[in-house]
Amino acid sequence: PNLPWIKTDFWEKYNTLEAETDIVFTWKSGKQEYPFCHLNKPVVEWNAFGGYDTSNNLVKSLSVSPFCQEEYIKNGGRKEKTRVVFLPVTERQTNDSFREELGIVSDDAIVLGMHQRAEDTIFSPIGLNAIKYVQENSTKNIYVVFLGGSRLYDQYADNVGIKNGFFLSPNGELMINSNDSLASGYHVVSKFLNTLDIYTHARKDGETLGAAIQEAMVHELPIISHTSQWNAHIDTIGPGGKVCETQDEYNSLLLEWVENLDIAKEIGRQGKQFAEDRYSWGRVLEQ
Repeated sequence: PNLPWIKTDFWEKYNTLEAETDIVFTWKSGKQEYPFCHLNKPVVEWNAFGGYDTSNNLVKSLSVSPFCQEEYIKNGGRKEKTRVVFLPVTERQTNDSFREELGIVSDDAIVLGMHQRAEDTIFSPIGLNAIKYVQENSTKNIYVVFLGGSRLYDQYADNVGIKNGFFLSPNGELMINSNDSLASGYHVVSKFLNTLDIYTHARKDGETLGAAIQEAMVHELPIISHTSQWNAHIDTIGPGGKVCETQDEYNSLLLEWVENLDIAKEIGRQGKQFAEDRYSWGRVLEQ
């Protein structure tokens, strides 16, 4: 098992705080994990994958989505011990975008893209396949901008001949010359999302919540995605977009949105209101 805290000074530091600690709050997969299972204090977890922890000191399992709650119960957890508390999302941090820096200055430009951590195992070509389809079947001025994600995305885009593509580092740099997996700050993410017109989500294993999708929604972007192993993002998106069941459905809907951008923007506005009502810090704290 992965026990990253074994060879650290965790216990030395924790012991100095234990007397003043009433409850330990942590974020984890739901499964039993060191060192939490060895603490002599009640533990409340934010359960991100629906695992079931049999530890006697776990008093509450807060699921980040209805999907995770269902998985927790399916894996043996008691219903009365869990409730859904969504991951909160921070509102737009800036009105800046990357358009001018990337030379996307024409008024008729339509920008498609998404952001993701840099991990090859979650790469999915579905969104790029749809973008290629749209570029071949629309007269609109289509650009593609990704933030972070696996290098497989830019390689795939190059192989299939996607035009006007920009694949930025997690920190918003055009030249990807670091090993960073995530953006250095939410300001970069916000600036990136302001660059897009439509959020073309794709991920091989799906989502147990979809934090990146939540971020896109509070930036008023319509979301298009696809079904996969985990489909919590159907609930996460709500009225703010569509989760397609096939590549053909994804292709057709994205083309429809590009050709009728006003319709897509109205979906984005509905999604923003849905996200603010459900995922704002104030709403989550009430939960």
